Amino acid sequence: MFNRNKKQFAQFDWVLFIVTVILCLLGLLAVRSATYSKDPSIAPLVTQIIATLLGFGVIAILQWVDIDYLRKLAIPIYLIILALLVATRLFGFGMEQWGADSWLKLGPVIFQPSEFSKLGIIIFLAWLLERYKSKINKPTTILILAVTMAIPIFLILKQPDLGTAAVIIFFVAVMIFYADIHWGYILAAFVLALIAVPLLYASLSPIQQDRILNFIDPLRDPRGSNYQILQGIVAIGSGQLSGRGYLQGTQTHFGFIPEQDTDYIFSVIAEEFGFIGGVFLIVCYFIILFRMVLIARRAKDPFEGLLVIGIASMIFIHVFENIGMTIGLMPVTGIPLPLISNGGTFQLLTLTSIGIILSISTQRRPLDFSGGGGIL
Repeated sequence: MFNRNKKQFAQFDWVLFIVTVILCLLGLLAVRSATYSKDPSIAPLVTQIIATLLGFGVIAILQWVDIDYLRKLAIPIYLIILALLVATRLFGFGMEQWGADSWLKLGPVIFQPSEFSKLGIIIFLAWLLERYKSKINKPTTILILAVTMAIPIFLILKQPDLGTAAVIIFFVAVMIFYADIHWGYILAAFVLALIAVPLLYASLSPIQQDRILNFIDPLRDPRGSNYQILQGIVAIGSGQLSGRGYLQGTQTHFGFIPEQDTDYIFSVIAEEFGFIGGVFLIVCYFIILFRMVLIARRAKDPFEGLLVIGIASMIFIHVFENIGMTIGLMPVTGIPLPLISNGGTFQLLTLTSIGIILSISTQRRPLDFSGGGGIL
């Protein structure tokens, strides 16, 4: 389990680590600003600071852990995830506050099992794809993949949490595509998805249906369900080139933006740091994703390569959806911005995921751009 040497540590990806630190610091500044008007003390920031410190502690520990250990724990991790999701279905709460029963309480600790399920599903799917790499295009393998992935997605949809389910569907699709699945299966899945759209829409709650209708028509209900979208866009536009200045955002500090410390925190950054701040944030994410792709290409085996691609896909869709919904290019789904949004569970998940990739980076092989697109 603990198997490292100095030569391996010399390959540690410092670029990925440093950019992660920069984003965390920017996130703490943004959370402080987003919560300042409600509580001038640092109390709302404390949980995020603790989660961030715990996350970097996990990163440090993971550098001494052989990732092969995760391969051995793939099945138990999957079973634990299913147990937590079933418990959330039975005992979860949060519908009145956040629109979904996605939270569990264990003593003084409140957390979202669906957030941790993302990483657990990535670990299990990477193991599954590696195990069946020689049979990836057989119908029995496709059936196994479909059933094992459908169970947690179904449990999350029943909370109901469409945003998290969509994130999982996205990175599962990317991982399976990366494993060189036949194009025929991809086309069939796309057709089935199109057929399922009307059925899925009919099964959504009225709040979720409103979000989709508001995306189609941004001026549909400006003082009601569409209020959040329009206020977020106003905040981003008011930042102009260089922003209004830290703690000086009028939309932010006069309470016009709902959920401004979580879902709409990009609006806070864009208002106070302007277009320059927004572009800087996006460039940082680009660097992180680029380094992850390089690490995936140099992974020592298919399991580690798929693990990195799954995590990179998860972070990408979070960034794309969160920023997209604040500027009106995507429906509002309540997806947080990695390393920036306030939320201890997701912060710890993201840093743990990056810690796994940093650990994989210390075992990588020389980069080779020759060959096909897949890794299996």
